[in-house]
Amino acid sequence: MIGDYSATPIRRVGRWADGFISGGVPDPEQVRQMFDLAQESWRAEGREGKPRLVATLYYALGPNAARGGDYIRDYYSYFGPAADDMARATPSSPAAVEELVRGFGDVGADEVVCWPTVADLEQVDRLAEVAA
Repeated sequence: MIGDYSATPIRRVGRWADGFISGGVPDPEQVRQMFDLAQESWRAEGREGKPRLVATLYYALGPNAARGGDYIRDYYSYFGPAADDMARATPSSPAAVEELVRGFGDVGADEVVCWPTVADLEQVDRLAEVAA
Protein backbone atom coordinates (compact mmCIF):
# COMPACT_ATOMS: atom_id res chain seq x y z
CA MET A 1 0.00 0.00 0.00
CA ILE A 2 1.15 3.50 -0.77
CA GLY A 3 -0.18 6.39 1.26
CA ASP A 4 0.39 10.08 0.75
CA TYR A 5 -1.43 13.37 0.27
CA SER A 6 0.10 14.52 -3.00
CA ALA A 7 -0.32 13.41 -6.58
CA THR A 8 3.23 12.26 -7.39
CA PRO A 9 3.44 9.45 -4.81
CA ILE A 10 -0.18 8.42 -5.39
CA ARG A 11 0.61 7.98 -9.08
CA ARG A 12 3.19 5.35 -8.09
CA VAL A 13 0.44 2.96 -6.93
CA GLY A 14 0.01 1.44 -10.39
CA ARG A 15 3.68 0.60 -10.71
CA TRP A 16 4.78 -0.28 -7.20
CA ALA A 17 1.85 -1.17 -4.94
CA ASP A 18 -1.22 -3.28 -4.43
CA GLY A 19 -3.29 -0.28 -3.42
CA PHE A 20 -3.62 3.10 -1.76
CA ILE A 21 -4.29 4.11 1.85
CA SER A 22 -5.41 7.60 2.76
CA GLY A 23 -3.78 9.07 5.84
CA GLY A 24 -6.48 10.28 8.20
CA VAL A 25 -8.11 12.68 5.72
CA PRO A 26 -11.60 13.35 7.15
CA ASP A 27 -13.16 14.35 3.82
CA PRO A 28 -14.57 11.61 1.58
CA GLU A 29 -14.52 13.89 -1.46
CA GLN A 30 -10.81 14.59 -1.03
CA VAL A 31 -10.18 10.86 -0.53
CA ARG A 32 -12.18 10.11 -3.70
CA GLN A 33 -9.78 12.33 -5.65
CA MET A 34 -6.85 10.37 -4.22
CA PHE A 35 -8.58 7.08 -5.07
CA ASP A 36 -9.14 8.34 -8.62
CA LEU A 37 -5.42 9.09 -9.03
CA ALA A 38 -4.50 5.65 -7.74
CA GLN A 39 -6.93 3.98 -10.14
CA GLU A 40 -5.72 6.08 -13.08
CA SER A 41 -2.13 5.04 -12.36
CA TRP A 42 -3.25 1.42 -12.14
CA ARG A 43 -4.85 1.58 -15.57
CA ALA A 44 -1.89 3.50 -17.03
CA GLU A 45 0.39 0.61 -16.02
CA GLY A 46 -1.96 -1.84 -17.73
CA ARG A 47 -2.72 -3.78 -14.57
CA GLU A 48 -5.79 -5.96 -14.37
CA GLY A 49 -8.47 -5.56 -11.76
CA LYS A 50 -8.22 -2.58 -9.47
CA PRO A 51 -6.03 -1.38 -6.61
CA ARG A 52 -7.15 -1.96 -3.05
CA LEU A 53 -8.49 1.35 -1.72
CA VAL A 54 -8.35 1.97 2.02
CA ALA A 55 -9.63 5.05 3.82
CA THR A 56 -8.64 5.90 7.37
CA LEU A 57 -10.08 8.09 10.04
CA TYR A 58 -9.17 9.25 13.48
CA TYR A 59 -11.96 9.31 16.04
CA ALA A 60 -12.67 9.97 19.71
CA LEU A 61 -15.95 8.91 21.32
CA GLY A 62 -17.56 9.28 24.73
CA PRO A 63 -17.03 11.60 27.68
CA ASN A 64 -13.26 11.86 27.08
CA ALA A 65 -13.59 12.67 23.37
CA ALA A 66 -12.09 16.15 23.82
CA ARG A 67 -8.78 14.48 24.67
CA GLY A 68 -8.64 13.17 21.10
CA GLY A 69 -8.02 16.67 19.79
CA ASP A 70 -5.07 17.01 22.17
CA TYR A 71 -3.51 13.88 20.64
CA ILE A 72 -3.97 15.18 17.08
CA ARG A 73 -2.52 18.61 17.95
CA ASP A 74 0.52 16.98 19.54
CA TYR A 75 1.10 14.34 16.86
CA TYR A 76 0.72 16.78 13.97
CA SER A 77 2.30 19.81 15.68
CA TYR A 78 4.79 20.11 12.79
CA PHE A 79 1.83 21.22 10.63
CA GLY A 80 1.50 24.34 12.79
CA PRO A 81 -2.00 25.86 12.88
CA ALA A 82 -3.28 23.16 10.52
CA ALA A 83 -3.04 20.73 13.44
CA ASP A 84 -5.85 22.66 15.14
CA ASP A 85 -8.00 22.26 12.03
CA MET A 86 -7.27 18.54 12.02
CA ALA A 87 -8.17 18.27 15.70
CA ARG A 88 -11.49 20.06 15.13
CA ALA A 89 -12.27 17.73 12.20
CA THR A 90 -11.84 14.58 14.31
CA PRO A 91 -15.29 13.00 14.62
CA SER A 92 -16.43 12.71 18.22
CA SER A 93 -19.98 11.43 17.94
CA PRO A 94 -21.28 8.05 16.78
CA ALA A 95 -23.28 9.79 14.05
CA ALA A 96 -20.20 11.61 12.72
CA VAL A 97 -18.12 8.42 12.65
CA GLU A 98 -20.93 6.52 10.95
CA GLU A 99 -21.34 9.30 8.37
CA LEU A 100 -17.62 9.27 7.52
CA VAL A 101 -17.48 5.49 7.22
CA ARG A 102 -20.52 5.59 4.91
CA GLY A 103 -19.00 8.47 2.93
CA PHE A 104 -15.76 6.59 2.40
CA GLY A 105 -17.71 3.56 1.23
CA ASP A 106 -19.66 5.77 -1.17
CA VAL A 107 -16.42 6.98 -2.80
CA GLY A 108 -15.09 3.47 -3.30
CA ALA A 109 -13.20 2.44 -0.17
CA ASP A 110 -12.74 -1.30 0.08
CA GLU A 111 -11.94 -0.91 3.77
CA VAL A 112 -12.03 1.83 6.40
CA VAL A 113 -9.45 1.74 9.20
CA CYS A 114 -10.45 3.65 12.33
CA TRP A 115 -7.76 4.96 14.68
CA PRO A 116 -8.75 6.03 18.19
CA THR A 117 -7.11 9.22 19.42
CA VAL A 118 -7.80 8.52 23.09
CA ALA A 119 -5.60 5.82 24.62
CA ASP A 120 -8.40 3.85 26.23
CA LEU A 121 -9.70 0.43 25.17
CA GLU A 122 -13.19 1.76 25.77
CA GLN A 123 -12.76 3.63 22.47
CA VAL A 124 -12.75 0.31 20.62
CA ASP A 125 -15.94 -0.76 22.42
CA ARG A 126 -17.61 2.54 21.53
CA LEU A 127 -16.61 2.11 17.89
CA ALA A 128 -18.04 -1.43 17.90
CA GLU A 129 -21.35 0.02 19.10
CA VAL A 130 -21.33 2.38 16.11
CA ALA A 131 -20.68 -0.50 13.73
CA ALA A 132 -23.42 -2.70 15.24
